[in-house]
Amino acid sequence: MNLKSKCEDIKLPDYFKFKLKNNIKLYVIKDSRFPVINAMFVFKNGSLCDSYYGGNLYGLCSITSDLLLKGTEDFSANDIANLVESSGSYIYSGCSYDYSFLTFHSLKKNFEKIFSLTNHIFRKSLFKEEEIERLKLQKINLIKLNNTYGEYLSRKIFKKKVYGKSLYAEDSDGTIESLKRIFRNDILKFYNKFFSPNNLYIFLVGDISESKAIRLTEKYFTDWEDEKVPTTKILSQNSIKGISIFILPRKGSVQSNINIGHKGVNQRCPDLLKLKVMNLILGGTFVSRINNNLREIQGCTYCASSNFNTFGYQGDFSVEVSVSNKHVLYTIKEILKELERIKNDYVSDDELDIAKNYFIGNYPLQLETANDIATKVLKIELYNLKKNYYNTIISKVYKVSKKDIYEVSNKYIDTKNLIISIVGPERINIHIFENIGNVEIINNLENY
Repeated sequence: MNLKSKCEDIKLPDYFKFKLKNNIKLYVIKDSRFPVINAMFVFKNGSLCDSYYGGNLYGLCSITSDLLLKGTEDFSANDIANLVESSGSYIYSGCSYDYSFLTFHSLKKNFEKIFSLTNHIFRKSLFKEEEIERLKLQKINLIKLNNTYGEYLSRKIFKKKVYGKSLYAEDSDGTIESLKRIFRNDILKFYNKFFSPNNLYIFLVGDISESKAIRLTEKYFTDWEDEKVPTTKILSQNSIKGISIFILPRKGSVQSNINIGHKGVNQRCPDLLKLKVMNLILGGTFVSRINNNLREIQGCTYCASSNFNTFGYQGDFSVEVSVSNKHVLYTIKEILKELERIKNDYVSDDELDIAKNYFIGNYPLQLETANDIATKVLKIELYNLKKNYYNTIISKVYKVSKKDIYEVSNKYIDTKNLIISIVGPERINIHIFENIGNVEIINNLENY
């Protein structure tokens, strides 16, 4: 593939911005190709706000967001579902670490009906006790199920050790114990404090004019009184010194799940694109170095990968792999070798071209849907990126050099200070890891 033939930038559609008198931020991206409109309502609060009222109420934002579609003063959960379905639309809500959202997709002719419904949902949701208990039980059962998977547990331990007291260490859905501590009064206080016009971004993508978008937004949302929203408190990540190995033995495990890494970068990192290209070479694709070594050459796993997980304020770097129990030590040593290798030597021309071709070839797939486009605009606004950030990505990736890869790998991969989490067999000889780092056996998962 000729890389030069693929270096032309793909530009996001231009968008219109408008602020209502109650500080709601409206964004309109006009696309008249089809008679459909996608709406995304985003509150700049996510699970990072869970502990605002204390009590370790992890999962509070997730439950609150999910409950938005579970009944209002005038509509039951079934009423909402039936109204949306009969209009040929769909609607869903949720949250991430950095924000909460409700989004719907609608035919143009039915847009106002669903748009007005969302106003009713935001203003008159009941947060019924029975729905709260049902949702808590559902989330607790899901956590219990996840706790049977080695890869989930290894990642869970890894996050706890890398993020420390930061809420990025917690699952957005909470823990079994934290969910039991959440009650209706907590949800109401959280909702009234954080789900405010001052905190709301509305993104409309599709066959709608700017004037109509303003008119409808003012019609249904202007009388919502603005309230001051607290600033999100971000606690620092752990300061990792040396290499620490945390092992969770599990009865009956026939394979081991491993995470190796350390704290990383956030969404605003100026070197993020270079890091993404570097990671494609290291472990971000099926033909990457780590996967090729462990799968094709050593034959000890089906798939191994690495990733820079980036959030609004913090992030982590992690290599993840599942291997047979007899290959654990060898696998760790090979991963550490690959981390050192990418720091010590320039990558080859072929490796760099393959990585850049992969990135450039897949990037258009990230802009296929209205939701994709809205999400990109959302990130520009929430993370204070330059307005043309996504318009120049391909040309920037095309310019990434072998020197850039060498520099960012040395700057952002720290082989001397690592967290290694292992979920493996019930009996494991910890002495085999003593030449790598300090070893700790985890006997009580609830502490993690």
